[in-house]
Amino acid sequence: MLSDESEKVAMISFSILDDYPSKLEAITAVLKDNLSNSFIKKWKDDIPNLNKRVQRRDQISLPIDFVNRNMVNPQFVCVSTLSTPRIIAEDENFLIINKPPNVHGHPLSYSEKDNILSFLRDKYPYQWGNCLQSVNETKHERGLLYRLDYETSGVLIYVKNDQLYQYLRENYSKVVTQKIYIAIVRGHFDRPGVHRHTLKPTGKNGHKMVASATATSTPTAAQASLNVSILEYNQEKDLSLLKIELHTGIRHQIRVQLRALGYPILGDNLYGSSGPSPDPSVSRLFLHALTYKILLNEREYVYKSETTDALAFDHYFRF
Repeated sequence: MLSDESEKVAMISFSILDDYPSKLEAITAVLKDNLSNSFIKKWKDDIPNLNKRVQRRDQISLPIDFVNRNMVNPQFVCVSTLSTPRIIAEDENFLIINKPPNVHGHPLSYSEKDNILSFLRDKYPYQWGNCLQSVNETKHERGLLYRLDYETSGVLIYVKNDQLYQYLRENYSKVVTQKIYIAIVRGHFDRPGVHRHTLKPTGKNGHKMVASATATSTPTAAQASLNVSILEYNQEKDLSLLKIELHTGIRHQIRVQLRALGYPILGDNLYGSSGPSPDPSVSRLFLHALTYKILLNEREYVYKSETTDALAFDHYFRF
């Protein structure tokens, strides 16, 4: 097997040992897998001539992401300029990671290396091979109990057992009893309390969410609720440090709801944080997952990311 890596698409070449009526049948035999038509269709531009006959000793080249689908790259590369991930707690059920900003939770392809799963496989190969990789193994997120946005930092929980993971996901709203975040917004925040909005995806491929105070029941709409309180106000910088207790868990929920309240999060380019940064040397979204609580078999698990892990928050507030 030869490796042919180019800047465009990394490829792996295989020598074929038998005759096959088509390249597609040869690929299926080499990979020992039945490939769906939809999966093949996604790769047709990178794997031409699928119906062409293949003879013994022919070579076929396949993209490495095609060959290693559903696999996690064992090499972690951190692109965050602020910090690297680290394990902050572990017990019989959970592995607790502090995720820095500007690191993905999971990859969408094998070639992606700047993510928490590659960090786990790289730094803890025995645990990964022994149990972690078998959790929710056909899905991109594997055993990650929930997602944090690429730009968001904080506590992230990996479930070490597949059966437990499925139970927790199916009963998520009951077993995850508390989700607390901190955020920095511009101005003196004056809207504490519980806020409810209807969130709907908008834009190309629904990459952005929009909030409405009017309840709707369209197929793409979701009801969002959170409780916001102000912890401190920095008069010199005109910034507020907020504590947010998340009642629901919808993509970009805190970001879009704070925007709807007139207080977009500092550093949130997607949801309209206006004006230059008070400190140009610090570039990040100032949203941090601080605490998650899980109730399991009448036992409460409390996992907290230390305030010192809220990277760069101390540029504006003392903890």
